[in-house]
Amino acid sequence: MKYWIGYLVAAVFAAITWALNQFAAAHQMLVDMIYPYVSRMIVTTLADWNAGGSPVYQALLLWGILILVVTAVLMFIFKWNFFQWLGWVLATISCVVLLNTGIYGLNAYASPLADDMSLAITDYTVSELNEAAVYFRDQANELAKQVSRDGNGDTEFGTFEEMAALAADGYEALTYDDAISVFAGSTVPVKKQGLFASKGDTGMTVALTGEATVNPKVPEAAMPFAMCKEMAHRMCIYSDADAVFAAFLACSRNESINFKYSAYLMAYYYCYEALSSIPTTTAKACAEATNGGVNQLLKNDLKDVTAFFGKTEASKKQTHNLRTGDTRTSQDQDLVNFSQYTSATDLFASWYIENYILPLHREEETTFDPMDPTQVDLTTTVVTTPAEG
Repeated sequence: MKYWIGYLVAAVFAAITWALNQFAAAHQMLVDMIYPYVSRMIVTTLADWNAGGSPVYQALLLWGILILVVTAVLMFIFKWNFFQWLGWVLATISCVVLLNTGIYGLNAYASPLADDMSLAITDYTVSELNEAAVYFRDQANELAKQVSRDGNGDTEFGTFEEMAALAADGYEALTYDDAISVFAGSTVPVKKQGLFASKGDTGMTVALTGEATVNPKVPEAAMPFAMCKEMAHRMCIYSDADAVFAAFLACSRNESINFKYSAYLMAYYYCYEALSSIPTTTAKACAEATNGGVNQLLKNDLKDVTAFFGKTEASKKQTHNLRTGDTRTSQDQDLVNFSQYTSATDLFASWYIENYILPLHREEETTFDPMDPTQVDLTTTVVTTPAEG
């Protein structure tokens, strides 16, 4: 029986983890009312404890691997029971998974960032997506001329630590100036990722230590954006699409020109990648025309970003979410529908529509005037005069 205790402990931890997920899935409103705030408080406390220095989670992981190897060697030397050893290894892994689920994982069932910001996510047309891409491109074009560059024209934003120290400013503006409470999480500087840093990944956030780490291989023009994205995850913004959008908001609200440029550069990158992946003639023409307006400085930075990230997840899934034969018809008005998957592109497009297209429509609305012949048919109006005395 003693050989199975580890397996029993692992099974209990796994069952509790499963039960927590099932409860959260069935009571999402209740979870959303309480859990994100508690989770954010715990992660913020852990982040404060582990601020500065090298990533703690990497040291813990290396120690864990070392202990695993040493105990495995001792098992063979002293002829310990393998199944008993394996049981306790599984129990340890189950315990870590349970802790991560309890501290952070249930944020997957909380309301999305758009709900917290009262941003309506709706279907949008190819033309509207193109308008958004053009807007982000034009902003990036102007900022590309203003950011710090070296003699070769490459961006020169400073050291990793200097950029990390500035990343909090945008989130503090969103929290205190714009009163968006979802961003009231830890703003301690991110750390440089050592292990698992690979092409295409912005970094890693580990809730158990409250650490947000960023891949130092990220192109410099995208580095401020990557830092803010991982900070968003540490603020318990769970989905990657929401974290990407949060990074845009934080960078765009930062006083640093370098951060603003990174915001619009990456927003354009996501929208253009999504637009170019839609399999219609109109979308292809829009993508080509939009990309043709990119200036040389922005083009060089986008080349580095594209080489590092490749196709975005949003653009890969865009093709499968185009609804054809919609009543809004005509190829020019193809309706992009994301009813089952909300990508970062949806958030960028919806933000643009809400802030630039809808206000324009409201301004064009004409106040009703009953004497205006363009609004009321006055031909049948009978005009009476006072009777003579």
